[in-house]
Amino acid sequence: MINCFLWRTTFFIVAFGMFSAFNPAQSDELPVKLVKDYTTFMKLAKSPLADMPKAKAWKKAAPKVQSISIKSSADGSLQPALFYDSGSLRKKPLLLVLHSWSANYMQHFSIPYGVWAVENDWVFIHPNFRGDFDNPEAGASELAIQDVLDALEYAKKMPG
Repeated sequence: MINCFLWRTTFFIVAFGMFSAFNPAQSDELPVKLVKDYTTFMKLAKSPLADMPKAKAWKKAAPKVQSISIKSSADGSLQPALFYDSGSLRKKPLLLVLHSWSANYMQHFSIPYGVWAVENDWVFIHPNFRGDFDNPEAGASELAIQDVLDALEYAKKMPG
């Protein structure tokens, strides 16, 4: 019960932090572009990317998205994430993507978010937050929640 409450509270804080730090109302008004290859779940599921190893699929579909490591403020470990920022100086929104409970941050079904962020020049951060559900530190653990908050801080501190 406490973990559920903590997770919901943290999610609210993260969402509020994203809105405060990367308020789209403050950014230049640009139309949002759709990525036609990924307008439905089935299009991605049936695409050639689904048959590729995860890292190769990400590299092919979203070559500008970088693999990074973020030092955990909770335990000092390096936590993997995917990140994109074009470096343009205009203010832009942040897309914080959390993977599903059954997979890690490299899952194929997150690729459209990275492609979309690049197409629309948004900042994109996709932390692993300790991996999939079979890791006791994953999910709604204090470490995983801190990893999400650390990823948000990382994205906010980038110069672009």
